Amino acid sequence: MKHKVGYQTSRTRLYTIKKEGLEAFAGELLAKVFARSSFATIKTVIAGIRQTVVSSSPVGICGAILAQAARTDLCPGLDAIAVPTLLIAGAEDVISPPEKMEEMLRLIPEARMAVIPSAAHVPNLENRYEFNAVMDAFLGEVEQSRV
Repeated sequence: MKHKVGYQTSRTRLYTIKKEGLEAFAGELLAKVFARSSFATIKTVIAGIRQTVVSSSPVGICGAILAQAARTDLCPGLDAIAVPTLLIAGAEDVISPPEKMEEMLRLIPEARMAVIPSAAHVPNLENRYEFNAVMDAFLGEVEQSRV
């Protein structure tokens, strides 16, 4: 399972930065990272992230994009994970959609998965109460299993 940013996606992002600047790139990035509803519910958070992106070094952002494109696919080693594992997906995530996360789930022995509603790629920001409830339950189960 390939789970990395492809060459064409990286090339498109680099082109956007070069021709249109970081403001245009930030808009495209935020539209992919956040669920549509988040633009109404966590406006201040998104505005802060946009400001961080547009005030960053274009060279630094481009370096991060290139590093992402060159990442190794780690999925072949997932079956070696031998600790309690919780995969969390945002229901509206287009970067790591729940369907792709389910593929990873099948590879990790005894892993569990939660899908957070009203969230995309950053469910901890978009639906923090649901995210925290899922994390608390998982950590509670892990703690109980060690007693």
